[in-house]
Amino acid sequence: MRIAIFDVEKPDIVFHLAAQRLPWLAEIQIRETVSTSILGTQNIIRLSQMCGVQQCIFSSTGKAARYFTTEVYAASKKISEWQFAQAAQKGDVTYGMVRFTHMLENSSVCQQIDNKIQQGKIVNVHAPHRYVTAQNVSEASHLLLNALVLCQPGKLKFLTVRNLDWPVETLEVALYKIAQSGKDIPIYFQGLIPGYEEPCFLGQFDWDSPTEINFLTNALEPHFIDSSGELFVAEVSPFCSHTLTKHLAGLQILLADSDLPEAQIKRSLGNAVKEIGNSIFSQALTHTLLKILKWGANPKHFEVEEISIKEYRDVLELILQELYGRIDQEVLMRSQLTPNEVDDLIEILSLLPSVQQEVAYLRAVSRIFREFNLGQNPVEPFPDNIDLSNVSGVSIA
Repeated sequence: MRIAIFDVEKPDIVFHLAAQRLPWLAEIQIRETVSTSILGTQNIIRLSQMCGVQQCIFSSTGKAARYFTTEVYAASKKISEWQFAQAAQKGDVTYGMVRFTHMLENSSVCQQIDNKIQQGKIVNVHAPHRYVTAQNVSEASHLLLNALVLCQPGKLKFLTVRNLDWPVETLEVALYKIAQSGKDIPIYFQGLIPGYEEPCFLGQFDWDSPTEINFLTNALEPHFIDSSGELFVAEVSPFCSHTLTKHLAGLQILLADSDLPEAQIKRSLGNAVKEIGNSIFSQALTHTLLKILKWGANPKHFEVEEISIKEYRDVLELILQELYGRIDQEVLMRSQLTPNEVDDLIEILSLLPSVQQEVAYLRAVSRIFREFNLGQNPVEPFPDNIDLSNVSGVSIA
């Protein structure tokens, strides 16, 4: 079925910008959000292919860089990205994508603060020390246009702004806007609400190159900096297309049932992201997964931020399941972990009841290290002469 605007306009280029833009509202209007993002994307792809569109560019979000998420807004965007990546591998349309962060002139945060100030009402922010990255509309429009130039047939490349400058505290934004208004308006800390509760997983970022960390990509997405030095160009991580197709069909059936509780749609969405995410980890290099585990389960981070490792249970389960039985001497060398770091990981991960088998595997590997008298050099990387082919009590692939 064709949409009239495609028949009338016969576009050569399509920019797909339609989506629920408010994470908190996505948690309330679950059916509408998932339908708009996923079925809407499916329709855009189908119509682009049917109507001879040359290029189709998708507007995504930095929240989709997460390896795993249960938040409806971010999860539905991740599914949409995978839909575009799947479509890019077939057909005659060339697909591209951008990932945006908060828009200074058009962000929901700034609009909410402006509206409250204009109405003379209390300005509410989540909490102190909550930071956001930002870009302006000019940067956003340039990203979309550059995506037309840099996209390639057969694969999905996406663009982000390379230099997002320092993150800005939302409290600072609110205080600045109140000061500019000249009004005497109080601020209320409302706490985190659904859609904004997931803490940042530090294993998302590539700490091998800390000066080039980009909050809108993750460590498993191949990337480079364009010739201008202004754009970060990356690719969506390889995933199982069959798994995506299966979950898209399942979600479509659920969305068609108007009597189905929306909570069930959210659970199915989360299951889809988890299973497809697992297919990404299964294709990742083992030493990279071990580095991600090291970065993301750093005990010092939990101590400083005063958070529990249980906050990251889902993503850590996925990583540990894929590491199980895959660690060998080359992996250890390339991951550059020290004996002390492995022991620190074991200690913090042992707090998760759901990964005890994987923790036992790491303990067995660590025991081999100690048998080689590595305790005398606990801060040096592991050498390359350790035989891990037969760790006692644990199978090594």
